[in-house]
Amino acid sequence: MQLAHRRNQKTLLGAVVFLLVTAVIVYLFISFVSNYQINRIAKLNEKYDVSSGYLVPDDYLGYTIELEGLAEEKYTGPITDYLELKSEAKILDRHLSYSLLETNCVTRNTLTRIEMQIQNKEELLYRFNNTYSKKLDKLFWKSYIESLESYDIERIKEKAQKLEMC
Repeated sequence: MQLAHRRNQKTLLGAVVFLLVTAVIVYLFISFVSNYQINRIAKLNEKYDVSSGYLVPDDYLGYTIELEGLAEEKYTGPITDYLELKSEAKILDRHLSYSLLETNCVTRNTLTRIEMQIQNKEELLYRFNNTYSKKLDKLFWKSYIESLESYDIERIKEKAQKLEMC
């Protein structure tokens, strides 16, 4: 009976070793897939000359389309939303400058769009912070976070509130 008992211990030990080896292999595979996805986005950044100081390329529409084509929502989603946020901010700023020169008034629609920008900024900042890890430094993740933190949509809101309602 002692012999059978020892045999069970070896079988149990073998099963534990097998599970540990399987867990390590699965972890390495997931890490490889994750790094592969990040490297694909990094190559796209090189193609469009995106850097830590230059997050919005000249052809940001083509860049956005190619990012969405990668189908890596976890990493590309916040970046494309950032590009949309910056694009909308430029449009709102130009619209307010035009309103200041021409009509000296602002519509409720514009004020609503500014409020949406403020909410989108906070949500996007949360998404960037929530997915941050050291391996995302290749994608200039910290630069996106710093840019969003320094993004002054409140200045645009103050400029709009100084104007009369149309």
